Formats: sequence, structure tokens, C-alpha cells
Amino acid sequence: MGCDHDDWCFSDSDFEDHLKTEHSGAGHTHIASATWAADGTQHWHPCRYCDDKKLNAANHEFDAKGVCKVCGYISGSSIVINRQPRGVKCKTSIYSSGDYDEEPENDLLYSEHNWVTFSVSAKSLKGDELTYQWYQKNNANPTAAPYKLPEKDYYVDVNTPTLRLSVSAEACMDDYSYYCVIGRKGDPSDTMKTAEAKLTATHAYSHKQAGVRVPTEDSERTPKYNVTWVDKHGVTHDGVVGGDPKCDGHKLPCLFEAGSYEAHYMTTGSKERIFPHTFELDRSLDAVGGGRVDVLRCSVCDYIVPVKSHVHDYGWNWDCTGFGSIYEYTFNIGGSTKTVEELILESGYAHPEKCKVPGCEEFIMVPHSWGRWNVVKNPDTEGDKGGMEAECSVCEYKETKEIDGDWTKDTALVTVKNGRATRMIVKPGDKIRLYPEERTGQKAIGWKVEYRREYNEYDIISGTGLPVSKNWSVNEAKTLFKLVTNGSALEWGCTIPEFSAMGAPGGGSFFFEPVYAGCDHSGGTTVLNAKEQICDRKGYTGDTACADCGHVISAGSDIYPPANAGHTGPLQPLYYYGTANSATTDASHGGKRYNAKSGDCRHRAYEGDYRCTACGGTVKGETGDFRHSGPLELRDVRTATCTERGYSGNQYCTSCDRIAQKGVSTPSLHEIADNYKLINEVKPGCTTSGYSGDQQCTAGCGQIIRYGHVVNKLSHDWDGGKPAKQGKSEGILYTCQRADCGETRFVRSSAATEFTVTVIKGTASLAAGTLITDKIAQNTVVTVTADAPEAGKVFDKWVVLEGNVTLADATKATTTFTMPGNDVKLEVTYKDAPPSHTHSYGTEWKYDDTDHWHECECGDKANIEAHSASEWIVDTAATETADGTKHKECTVCKKVLETAPIPATGSNHTHSYGTEWKYDGTNHWHECECGDKADTAAHSFQWVIDKAATKEATGIKHEECTVCGAKRSENTVIDKLPDGGNTDNTGSSDNNTNKTGNDDSTKCPQTGDSSNHMGWLAALYVSGGVLTLLGVSGKKRKKSEVK
Repeated sequence: MGCDHDDWCFSDSDFEDHLKTEHSGAGHTHIASATWAADGTQHWHPCRYCDDKKLNAANHEFDAKGVCKVCGYISGSSIVINRQPRGVKCKTSIYSSGDYDEEPENDLLYSEHNWVTFSVSAKSLKGDELTYQWYQKNNANPTAAPYKLPEKDYYVDVNTPTLRLSVSAEACMDDYSYYCVIGRKGDPSDTMKTAEAKLTATHAYSHKQAGVRVPTEDSERTPKYNVTWVDKHGVTHDGVVGGDPKCDGHKLPCLFEAGSYEAHYMTTGSKERIFPHTFELDRSLDAVGGGRVDVLRCSVCDYIVPVKSHVHDYGWNWDCTGFGSIYEYTFNIGGSTKTVEELILESGYAHPEKCKVPGCEEFIMVPHSWGRWNVVKNPDTEGDKGGMEAECSVCEYKETKEIDGDWTKDTALVTVKNGRATRMIVKPGDKIRLYPEERTGQKAIGWKVEYRREYNEYDIISGTGLPVSKNWSVNEAKTLFKLVTNGSALEWGCTIPEFSAMGAPGGGSFFFEPVYAGCDHSGGTTVLNAKEQICDRKGYTGDTACADCGHVISAGSDIYPPANAGHTGPLQPLYYYGTANSATTDASHGGKRYNAKSGDCRHRAYEGDYRCTACGGTVKGETGDFRHSGPLELRDVRTATCTERGYSGNQYCTSCDRIAQKGVSTPSLHEIADNYKLINEVKPGCTTSGYSGDQQCTAGCGQIIRYGHVVNKLSHDWDGGKPAKQGKSEGILYTCQRADCGETRFVRSSAATEFTVTVIKGTASLAAGTLITDKIAQNTVVTVTADAPEAGKVFDKWVVLEGNVTLADATKATTTFTMPGNDVKLEVTYKDAPPSHTHSYGTEWKYDDTDHWHECECGDKANIEAHSASEWIVDTAATETADGTKHKECTVCKKVLETAPIPATGSNHTHSYGTEWKYDGTNHWHECECGDKADTAAHSFQWVIDKAATKEATGIKHEECTVCGAKRSENTVIDKLPDGGNTDNTGSSDNNTNKTGNDDSTKCPQTGDSSNHMGWLAALYVSGGVLTLLGVSGKKRKKSEVK
């Protein structure tokens, strides 16, 4: 209902009572209830809000057993059922043994919290009290006697009109209906049974608990790890996790109490649905041999999966057995393989350091550890290149002049102290990036730069070839080298200036050194050490660190792979060299497949392992067949017969005496095509059925392989026919075209059949308006018109007395129908005319967004007009510093049509008052555009006659301000003039009643200008004789009337 009632209506009867209590006030609209009320003669729909109105009342329609076919009332009984019990749908209660948790948000409740109601409404025509008894019927066993419900904890109010029961934990498998037997205390033998209402309970599924694991079909198990942990008492324990059967997912059982029923699960169609696991971290344990084992648990089915992780131990000298040197060791990176040397050359500044934990292929790039370049030869001034060399103290890799370009008189060498750069040889205009060394609690605030140019030969006396040295402070270097950050002090951009701008020749060396200051971590944050989750590998969200100094503010968290995660990248075969299995994807040196097995009589072949190009992990290859070493021998051959299938035989290995290759079944002779002939076939005819024939074996046994079936008769295949005459009848002669038939059929031409239309209290006509006086043909459109009703009556509806016909609109006095293939008889019915109604329109204006009008209480509208917008009306005047507000309203009904702000005037505003009058209900004034007012004065109203009153009709007047034209007291009624009364329509109080807007200030003679008394005196003076004569005549007439 949308009401603000605080209590819930738990049953139909509660709701009906609520409607009558809360919504049955005076003036409510009667709305029919969905139920029937009845007495011994009639039935009707009661009003939903009150008991005083009978809607759609009609007489009972009894069947042969004396039961009304409409409302169910039983003839002769004094019990009337107004509302039958209705079926209820709900969820099955979940088993409340403590195995499951309630989920009220999903309507999963224990039976003590899961209640439903069945209700009935009845009354006694004798006025005595009714009795009630509820029963339960087992629909699965219809012959069983109904169960009389006792009053118990779970059956409540069994002897009242409303039964409350808690839904059982087996309701989804039960099939119960409930009904009530109603009796009268005045006559216990008078009883009546209600309709049966069924309780339909759906299954109770939860996506949060009680899932049942679904093992994989290949009998695989989860990895098994030896682990240790320390309990709360400090005692160290050893144990094993994993080794459980692998599960594809889990299925969701119904949380009912099984009892004698079998467990059942959520399905899609007839197939049980399998849901993926929902993993969460259960605990983390130390792995024996290093690393950690994270135990993941499915929150729905408790499926456990151990995932091994470890703390990476990165270093340079890892085991590279199988490779010529550590520089030839191959890493798998994003689907491609790269050697250590290739990684060093591509990076230009770093070398890889690999995790030393066995089986882990993770590595990081670590900047080279070297000092200044060792200059072998400086570039000369003629164009010869210089030479330099540096060696990393970790990987012993030497940087030579061939790396990163050529060192000439037009380029310069870059060396970074306490940091690194992206390029080692630069020329003017090059853009490089500088990375300062990270220091705890300190951030790089700039760079000091030194430039040095040395020559291979120099002359002190002449001063040629002497070294050139330049130094720039932090501020100078920032401007000259355009040093900028990207928001983080951990990375700087640098542009190499022209040598002439530095005042130095080319061919020298730049030495960059960062300058540090204390870091307050106010420069924002960045993410460090982030790692994407790939395949079945854990990822890492990354650490939130200071963007200036790299200090870790908050550590990240692991990203666990989804359940049953697989490898997503392409797979590359793994190979090994020598005797130690160090896996690589490089097959160029004749390596052997990693872990491959050729197979023998008792072991299957295995193609070897693969490496996933996405994550670098090892993936198992395909398992092949047994490789039997001995010759094969065919055994177990069986020849097919007419009725039994054969067998091709098994191939046995003579070395191990086991089946090397299984045979296949061969079809029986009856199953082989063309091994039969068709006998007993009968072709169908036009009027006779046929037979498809039997299949008889021709391979030797002569038995019937498959019996045939009856073939339906074909029916005649008539030709197009030709005109013919039989006796006196003319028609069409048709001949069957099938061979060996030739049967004919004569169809006589049909004469047009016509039918009669009978209209009681009305007329029937054709579409052209011609009255129907004779029979008419089928499918003719007929128009029927009702006769004019008698006095006090109006047309009600059309009633079809005979004939199967549907009227276009049976509620209209003139309607149509299409003539059926039978006679039609119609009758017009009339009803009492409603009492007459005279519209009385109020003086208050009604309006919507477009129009305004006066309205009668019946809803009829008069004086409908569009809104007339006023000029702007100031609500709040603007000041020098604050905006004001204004609006436009309809000048008739005062509806606000538009609003707008008035800008602040500012200090330089000069008022300019318009000539047009503004006004409200009390005053008028001139107004500035800023909203300020001048010449404010009260209205000066006078009466103005809009329509003069006569002896036959009233008049209308209003008051109008003589200054601004404002109106009030509009549509004030002037009474009709009395016989012999005043005819000047002045609206004086002697012959006028002011319906609205009376004002004592205007009780002077009201001629339309109540203030002009001098005009009245002049008029009286000029027409005094006329007035005197009228007065004398009036007196004489009154005297004669007295006589």
C-alpha cells in the first residue's frame, strides 16, 4: 500500500484487517477484493477497505452437487467461505544441528525461524460462532488419511482461521497440502472443507559453506611438502602437508536434513554444477630445506592446496653446469631465451644475479660495480677515436670503447659516482637518465658535475694540449644540464649541453655525483618490487616507498594464483647437456630432452618436460604407450556369427606376455549392410494401408532380422476438376490421379446461405445505413443501434440471446459485429439514469505547468487558459556584495513560472528605476534592475464592473488599483436585479451580494469609480427631473399593488 504502518502483515487475513483499520476513511474509493463473500442467495466481492459495499453482486450458479461454481458456496449450508487458503512458496529450512550457519540475507534459516501461514475467512449465516481444524494431506500418498494437526511448537493456532507452521528441514522433498474444516457451534453437523493449499519449498543452497569436493578424474594429487612449525609453547614440530586428491572444484548440496532422502545438489538442467574454489590463506609454514609453504583453504569446501615459496637468495656465482661458462647460461624471459652475456650487453649498465635456491630460475639485474673509466687513449683533435675500459668487480665484465658508441672529439664519456646512467658515451643534445644510489633517510636534491678533457700529447712551454677542467655546483648544473625529476628523486632527466656553452672542447669526460639531504618523505610515494602474478606463480603487489629516497613505508602482499591455475604461455622443450641435468631451452648444441624416457614393457614412454615461456616454470609433457621389446603375437580372435559380434584379437608381446595392443569388436552378420532381403512388402493405396516389409537374413540363418510396420493409406490425389452435371445439379467432377484408382468425386455448387438478425429494442442496418429487413449472408458487417431510452433510463448494454457472435463494444448504444453462419438475436438493456448534476466551479484557481482553470467537485474544468507570465518580481534585492533573487509568476493563478538570481551591484552601481509599476497584494512601486524599490505606496482600489447584472442573470465585478492596475476580488458576483429595482448596475449593497473580496472601504455608490463623488452630484443635478418622475411612478405602482 505504500503506507507508513510500522507492523508487518504476516498473512492474508492480517493484510485485509490492516486495510479496513488503516485505509477505510470517509471518501475512499471502493476496490473489489480478490475473494468472494456470499449469503444464501448471492455472492459478491467485498470492498478491500470497508464492509459496507457489495461489488459485482450476482446470484449463485449451482452445479449438480449444489456447489456454486463461482464462489464455492454449498447450497443448504449456513457457512460461507469468503477467502480460501492460498498456496505458499518458500525455501526449505536448513538442518539446525550446528553443521551449517544461518544466512538470513539469503533466506537460509533454521526451522524455528522459518515460518509460513495459511489463512481462511468465513462467516455463519446463522450468526453463531465458527470452529476451525487444520489438516495436512500427503500428496505423495493420496490414499493415506489426512493428518489432523495438533497444537505443537511447530504447528501453531491449528484451531483458528490462520495456521502458522515452521517449514521443516525436509520440505523440499516433501509434498504436503493443508486445508481447514470449518464448523458451526450452533450445529456441529454443518461443516465445510476449504480448498487445499500446497506448501512448495525450494532447495536451500549456500555459496558460502558446505561445498562437496569434486576430485579430478586422473587421480592426481596435490604436491607434498615436508614442513616444520613452532606451537604456542615454543615446541618445534615436523610434518607433511599436501598429497591430497586434486579437485576441479566443488558442488553445492541442499542443506536439508536428509533422513530417508538422498542428498541432492545444485544442477544446470540435469547436470550437477561444479563451482571453482574460493581460496584464502589458512596458514604459512617453514619448508624443510628452505623457503615457505603457504597453505590455501577453500572457504566453501575446505579443500587444501599447499603452495611453496621461498626467500630468494640472489647472487652471481650460481651453478651453471652444462654451459661453457656463466656468460652462456640461458634464461627464459617472456617467451624468448637470453644468455647472461646478451642481458649484460642489452642493459648497458647491469648484470643478472640468479636465485641460488635449487630449481628457482628467478633473477634480477644489478648495476655493475666499477669506478671511473680507465682511459687508454684520449680522442685527438683530428678525428681519431679514444679508447677506455672498465671492469665490474662482481661479474668481471669489461666495458670497452665498442659499447654504447664511439668516443671521439665530438662526444664525451659519462661516469656516475654513487649511481648510474642510462648511457656511457654522449654527444650534445642527448637525453639520458640518472639514478642516484638509494640511501636510508636521505634523498638526492641535485647533482654536482665535473668535466675533464685530456690530450695524449701536450707542450707546457707552448701551452698546447694542456688538460681542461670544469666544475659546476648543484644550482649551476641544474640550469646548464636541465636536470629535472619525474616527481621522484630516484630518477633524474638530463640533457647534454653544447660544448661551446660549457666553454670546453669535446672529447672529454663527465663526472656526475648526487648531492644528498635529509628526507622527510613528503615527496609522495612510488611502488617498488612489484611482481605480476603469472600462471601458477605467486605475484607481489609491491612495496609502497618514498618516491624520493626509496624508504619502504608499507610492505606489499602476495598475489595468489586462482584455483587449478595452469600455464598460460607457449611451452618450449627443455634440454640438458652432460650428465648433470641443468635444464635449458637451447637445443643448438645437441642436448637431450630433459627427463625423457623411452619406455619398455613395464614403463610407459615420456616425451620430457617443457618450460612455460610466461613464467619460466616446468610443465609435464605427454605420457606415451608401453614400448614392448618382443615380437607381437595375435590372440583372442573371435569370428562373428549371425547373432553374435566378433573380435579382431589382441596383440601380445612375446617377451613379457602382456597385451601390447587391444583389438576391437566386429559387427554381427545381421548388422552388416546388404545381408538381408525384403519380404512381405505391401504398397499402400488411396483407401488401403500398406506394409513396409520384413528384413530376412541372407547370410545363412534365414531368420527375420527386423519386422516391418504398417504404412498409412495415401488418400486420393485429386486433379483440378472439370465442370459437370449430375441430374439437375451442376458442380465440379474431380478424378484421382493415382494409378490403379481412378475414383471420382462430384462436388455440387453451393448456393449462398443467408441468416436472420433479430434486434429487441433496437434496429439493425448495413454499413451503408440501409435497415435490414430480410436475411443476410455470412461475414456481412452489421450495425445495431439501440432505441432511445424511456424517461429516467439510460442505455446499459447489449445482450446476445442467440447465435455465436462477438460485438465490437457491448457497452455502446451503437456498435457492430460480423454475421456468423447462424441466426443472431440481440436485446438492449437499460438502467436507471444517474441523478442530475449541476456544475459548481470554485473561485480558487487550479493549475499545472501549462494551464490554470476553475474546477467542479466532480472534476469538470472551466475557464481553462494558458499561464500569463508576469514581469520579474524581486524576492531578495541584490546588494553591493551579495546576489539577490527574483521570479516570474502567472498574473492570474500566481503559480511561480521561473526563478533567477540578481547579480550583486558592486560599489559603482547607480540605481535606475523603470517607469513600469511593480506590485504585490498590498503595495506598488518602481524598481531598479538590481531589485531596489522607489515610490512605494499602498494600492488605491475601485470597483470595476466586468458584466452588468440583469433581472435574468447575475453580473461580475472586480477591484482594480487606479495607479498600477493591480486586481483583486475578481469574479465577485452581482446579484440579479429585482423587479422594479435599481437598473444602473452600481453594485450597491441594496441589490448586490459580494461573494468574494468585500471591502468596507468601497461601500460608496459603486459605479466603477467609487472615489468620484463630484461626478455623481453633477449627474443627479442634470437628471433630477427624470429621477423624480421615476420615483413618483414607483410609488404609484406600489400603492396600486396594496389596493
